[in-house]
Amino acid sequence: MAKKQQKKKERTYPKRKVKLIFDAVAEGKSLRKAAKEQEVSHSSVLRWCLDFPEVANQYAHACEARTKGKLERLQELYELAHEAAECMNGNLQLQAIKIEIDSTKWEMSKLLPAFGDCQHVRVEHKQGKQNEDVETIEEKELRQLAELSAALMAQVESEDYEQARDSH
Repeated sequence: MAKKQQKKKERTYPKRKVKLIFDAVAEGKSLRKAAKEQEVSHSSVLRWCLDFPEVANQYAHACEARTKGKLERLQELYELAHEAAECMNGNLQLQAIKIEIDSTKWEMSKLLPAFGDCQHVRVEHKQGKQNEDVETIEEKELRQLAELSAALMAQVESEDYEQARDSH
């Protein structure tokens, strides 16, 4: 009796759907919502990320693009806040913008730890040599963006205080 040779099924994933899902994530959607629109469970997408390094890499790039888009939105909000602060009746608009700024900053702190309140220190030690903590280019850019964000927020709050003081 001849044994049937079983072909080993190669594991794969739907490349087109994965691309559409990650394009939506890069545009600002959550992974859950983007996967649901493509009729795929988000757990399947996460499993593909574990099983296929190229999928994990695509997801990381999509998340980075989404975060950079949120940072651009934050900069737009700062500009709106400046315009609202100059208006006579801009207090309500300014308050709404400040709430959106705070919400965006909170969300970014969860997506990108560099925007959070918590500071992480990386220390490397090699025997025989002193090795200072070296910041990568990406870490340096993120730190600079976080500092810029804090400075702009302080400036907006200062202008809001001055506007409120002048109106009384």
